[in-house]
Amino acid sequence: MNYSYFVGLDVGKKTFDASLMCPDEKELGHKSFSKFETIRLKRK
Repeated sequence: MNYSYFVGLDVGKKTFDASLMCPDEKELGHKSFSKFETIRLKRK
């Protein structure tokens, strides 16, 4: 099975980071959220 993209998630004490990468290790996108921002998004 071949995969085209990889998703990386990192949960820290104050932030939540998400990253999308292609197989040649180039980062296609990255977004960092504060934990308070993710809590607000969840409640809507």
